[in-house]
Amino acid sequence: MIRMNDYIEEFRALLGQLSPEERDEAVDFYREYLQDGSYETYDDCIRELGTPHQLARKVLADYSIRTLEAPVSQQSRKQQPKNDVKTIWLIVLAILSTPVTIPLALGIAGLSIGVFAAALE
Repeated sequence: MIRMNDYIEEFRALLGQLSPEERDEAVDFYREYLQDGSYETYDDCIRELGTPHQLARKVLADYSIRTLEAPVSQQSRKQQPKNDVKTIWLIVLAILSTPVTIPLALGIAGLSIGVFAAALE
């Protein structure tokens, strides 16, 4: 019979992207959770938490969200304006690259030239 420890070890192996401290924290949390709930077999663990792969994906997603929401360090603050400019530039390029935008931009440019020419007369 496959035991809870096999589930936990498989789960631990799938958390390779985390630091050792984060991995230990996640594994300890779920080990205690399963022990407190008296989930002793591998199948009990799957019924409660999903497969080790599913649980690992959830934990990795949670840690990546936590990393994104972490306070910005001093060094990152210096890079922030560069990132903002880069993001704005990418948005402008994306808007300009759409098939609707090019004819619209040409129409606006033509209209502007027409208004300017009419104003000169």
